[in-house]
Amino acid sequence: MIGWAASLTTLLALSAVSACDTPTVEARALWLDQEHVGGERTVHIYSRGEFETMTLRPSSDLQDAERESLVLELGPRGRGALLMAADPRSLRVTGANAFQIAYLDLDERRALSIQVPLGLRAPAPVFSARGDAVTWIDPCARELAILPTTAGLQTTGAGGALEPWTTALGEGSLSCFPRWGSASATDAPVIFTGDASYAGELGNVLVPTPGGEVRAFRYAEGPEDSRLAVELGRGALLSDVTGVRPSGCAETVGCLGLVDPDGSALSVIGDPDDPCRIQRWSWVAQEGEDGEEPAPEPTSCVWTGSGEVIAAISGRHYVVLRDSEVVRVDWTTGEEVALPLLGGSAPWSWHLDREGRTVIMVSRGGPMLRIASDQVELVNIVQTPCFFGQTPVVAPSGRWAAWACLDGFGGETTGDGSVQIGSVIRVSVAGLERYDGVPMWALSIDDEGELLLYSRADSSLNDLVQPATSPRNLYVLGSDRELSRVSTLEPDPELSRDANGLLRWMVSTAL
Repeated sequence: MIGWAASLTTLLALSAVSACDTPTVEARALWLDQEHVGGERTVHIYSRGEFETMTLRPSSDLQDAERESLVLELGPRGRGALLMAADPRSLRVTGANAFQIAYLDLDERRALSIQVPLGLRAPAPVFSARGDAVTWIDPCARELAILPTTAGLQTTGAGGALEPWTTALGEGSLSCFPRWGSASATDAPVIFTGDASYAGELGNVLVPTPGGEVRAFRYAEGPEDSRLAVELGRGALLSDVTGVRPSGCAETVGCLGLVDPDGSALSVIGDPDDPCRIQRWSWVAQEGEDGEEPAPEPTSCVWTGSGEVIAAISGRHYVVLRDSEVVRVDWTTGEEVALPLLGGSAPWSWHLDREGRTVIMVSRGGPMLRIASDQVELVNIVQTPCFFGQTPVVAPSGRWAAWACLDGFGGETTGDGSVQIGSVIRVSVAGLERYDGVPMWALSIDDEGELLLYSRADSSLNDLVQPATSPRNLYVLGSDRELSRVSTLEPDPELSRDANGLLRWMVSTAL
């Protein structure tokens, strides 16, 4: 077994630092520091105003632990984090049949070990959309693995590693060619799997296979559940509809389709050239007629309209982008409610609230909208210049958003063209705030409008649209408009990777 393990004794002996008069953000942020003593790596944790550290210990199989690039992935709701080697394929030279990753339970202050199969093609462990389970599909064994992370559910095997629930999706493959994708619900313990294949024009991503089998699984939420996971049902996609990757999905896995927030149905998006744009399959049994046994309805085409389908926010409603408007579609009645996307040429981004039941549209120029199944809401219409900026961070409720602008509005540029001044924008139902000063980068914003952000040495970006230089100081911009430094970030942070291999200095989410 090869990989990384977190030091449990270190995690339990954390030194927490907080001050009563320092503003706090209901958020967590994690980062690695640049100092590697004996190959060990230190993880720093900001959690509701407290700072903690923990140590990663490399296994003896790693040849050059100090130079190993690491994945540091924080779960969607901040309960836990995954730490692993960025490229486990490079570890196959040892001949091991598994590699070790660490799960950090940040709520329960535990560090746990997970063994992931290491075949010709290693699985990619990811969090469920709700953040309370780790899952992967082994392309060699063709098995789905689900590991609920709630305390009191796990069992351990040899060596103390957690044992996931597994089930076969098909026959094993010597070539280890992936042929299954997955998707999960944002507000229910439900995971879907389905036949999938590589889309040549999109590269290393999986798209649903026409006519392919789909399955639904429920995983345990608490100790009262008698099993780690159970299968809920099976179905098949329409054979004459070409499935595509859902818009805005940045993951290499977990993008089979859109899942209703309550986990009752999977919706596969059709190609724009196909007559069916949304096909829908539900595992939920429907009452039969004349004493017939209840059975799930077969997959059906539920919408044939035009536009870019971005989210399923209820059992009846989808959200679609069309030209210069965002549209809420009720597939059961055909009703459409549209809002225009104002704000000039500034780009828009879309986000989901914590439960996945509301789409938040944010323009980097300031306007902000909320689209829920029971209402559409114009949060802010005030505009401000922001020609180059980061993707906004949004509060769990979707009623606050913030981002950094990097165009140096109101400032001077140096001889090499870099900008000496940056701007932070925060919007809510109370309006728009703009702060010009030292270049910043927004990390998380909570439901009270408290914003966690860090300062930077310059305003340039690297090729991955991340700050080009290491963060300098960690700040909180309070809802009272006071800016407070909460950490000098020493030693300097170093880059880590997300589950898709993209570099970033810190990972953060509101709690």
